[in-house]
Order: sequence, then structure tokens, then C-alpha cells
Amino acid sequence: LKLSPSSSWASNAVLGFCCARNDWTGALRILDNNQSAGLIDTPTYRRQRGVLLTARALELQNLDRDLSRESVMEAVKLAPTLVPAAVLASKFESEAHQVRRAMKLVETAWLSQPHPDLADAYAHVKLGDSARQRLVRVETLAAKAPGHIEGALAIARAAIDAAEFGKARAALEPFVASPTQRVALLMAEIERTEHG
Repeated sequence: LKLSPSSSWASNAVLGFCCARNDWTGALRILDNNQSAGLIDTPTYRRQRGVLLTARALELQNLDRDLSRESVMEAVKLAPTLVPAAVLASKFESEAHQVRRAMKLVETAWLSQPHPDLADAYAHVKLGDSARQRLVRVETLAAKAPGHIEGALAIARAAIDAAEFGKARAALEPFVASPTQRVALLMAEIERTEHG
């Protein structure tokens, strides 16, 4: 790579080695060089930079919270649909009592790709809420992607936590004919929790 900085295969190899060693600063430097050399286009650069910043933020969240927060906030600006970035950024915003901002981050990612981690982050965006309040919030999120299985699973999970078993069953009803493993596990949990 030193001999030929514009070599894409060498650059990708070094980038891979940096990632394998959790050397996020080195990986970010290689990525910046790739963009400067014209080896990657801007959308790819933004997405990959977001991924690397999120990886660094996740690694540092218990060691250096300020750098972790700074990294994930930049990541979510570069790649707003990246699920781990949205989840961690939402957590930081929630801890800073910026509930609306936290919800907006999750909603943006959810509209692109509903995911269980997003539903969980959205449910717990306000610390200390009751299970019923979390259920109402999850129902709001699920309504943004109607008919999607992740929304139904999120509602069922929150409804079980709130002891609203009828609502949990209703959410899973469209998926019971040919259930996935997660649907079957939630149905089993409903039966165990409600009827022992």
C-alpha cells in the first residue's frame, strides 16, 4: 500500500486487517485515503465511515463515553439507516433527556429496515416508563411500517411485558399459520405467562 497508495486490492486488504484488529482509527484513515484516491464513491464512503465510527463507538461506550457519543453521532449523520448506529445514538440521546431526538433517530432507521433492536430502543426511549406506556410507544412505531412482521413481534413482546395477552395474540395472529421460530417462542411465552 505504501508503494502504490491507489491500489484498491492492497487498500481493501489493509482495511480488513485494521478491522480484524479493532484498529478503528487506522481503518478510518485508510477509508479517507480511499476516498481521496477516488477508489470509492461518496455514498459507499459515507456508509463505510458510518459503520467504522459505530464499531468504534460500541467498543468505547464503557471506556470513553464522550468519544463514543461523538463517534456514533457522526455515524448516524453519515448513515441514518444503520441499525446499530441508530440504536446507540438513541440511547445516548435518551440518557441526555432528548427523547424526541432519540425517537426520530429510531424512526428514520425503522422506515428503512424494521429491526428488533430498533423496536427495543424505541420502547425504552423514556427511562422509567411503565410496560403499558412502552406498549403504546411500540404500537406507534409499528404503525409506521404496517403489516411488517417486526412490528407485530415488537407489539407482542411489549404486550406480554404489559400483561396484555389478548393484544399479543392479536399481533401474532397473521403469522401463526406458518410461524417463524420467534413467533412460536412468543406464542409459547404468552401461554406460559398467562396460563402457566
